[in-house]
Amino acid sequence: MRRFFDKSIPRNPKDIVLVSNLFKAIKRGLKNYLEIPVQANSNAPIIFQKQIVRMHVFYLALLHFYQNDNKWQLRSDFSRSLTKIASPTLVNEAESFYQKIITRTRNWYTQESKSLSVEISKRRMDEYFANVATELGIDTSEGPQPFSQRAIRWDDYEA
Repeated sequence: MRRFFDKSIPRNPKDIVLVSNLFKAIKRGLKNYLEIPVQANSNAPIIFQKQIVRMHVFYLALLHFYQNDNKWQLRSDFSRSLTKIASPTLVNEAESFYQKIITRTRNWYTQESKSLSVEISKRRMDEYFANVATELGIDTSEGPQPFSQRAIRWDDYEA
């Protein structure tokens, strides 16, 4: 716990606001996306109910919004104040992101788990999601990450 809640958190108040707003939206976006008929009538709800799968998907979504050069205005807008509920704008953006990975992940998971009859190892899942991150242009090792030494420098960012 100390690893995550260290002295860098108070130094990054805009990260706190942005990540809070993003998490509400990526959580709601996944829920909405899994309710569309093509996903709801498949095994996607079962797969994405698994905590380890959700954790990977949420992490990729968070880093997508935090690192993508095309999302600078979105980051700026949603780092200023907390929203009570998930912003419809962010939810739509999250659903758009999920279009890129949900069906692909569902198909991979179904094949690897032999139609959900066996559990996939954490190592295999880590490898799969690392490949997805690379293909999406998400840098999980050296790219910007909230609450880290590589966090966005908001003063430079908005200047």
